[in-house]
Amino acid sequence: MKKLIVGIVALAVLCLLAPIWAEDAETKTEAATMPDVSDMGWFAGNWVIESDTMIIEETWSPPRGNALMASCRFVRGGKLMLAEFIIIEENEDGTFLYLKHYGTAMSEKHEEPIVFRLSEQEENRVLFVNVGEGFPSEYEYRRDGDTLFAEIRGAGKDGSPRKESFPYTRASK
Repeated sequence: MKKLIVGIVALAVLCLLAPIWAEDAETKTEAATMPDVSDMGWFAGNWVIESDTMIIEETWSPPRGNALMASCRFVRGGKLMLAEFIIIEENEDGTFLYLKHYGTAMSEKHEEPIVFRLSEQEENRVLFVNVGEGFPSEYEYRRDGDTLFAEIRGAGKDGSPRKESFPYTRASK
């Protein structure tokens, strides 16, 4: 009789704990599939686009402190036309790309950063979607060997589809 009571108590305890264990396992599975900026180390490095009239440089730091950072400069005719600062940051609400443009003498092109939420992440590819309005509505990065592709997409001022592609190559050291 004593063994029967111990067995019933053990079964009751297992039944009570099963939902907690299942929830814990589900949480661990969700955490394992959540995007992680440490998986975006493939951004790191110095990237450049050069033509006869223009140079665009983009320099990405490796992931640290739940973030990556980049500085960019757009040079035309030997003069700085635009500077850009980018942070990809992971927080409790998700992973976001924050973008801010500056003119000469760090004059701000817009008060608040443009904010994009990570929508898709694969090996060597990420897609961010603008949380606000305006162009671009999507910001994609992908890497193939020594080429880093950046592409922005969305509706132009007239509403027609607009896409700008930036095929960077790894800058020589």
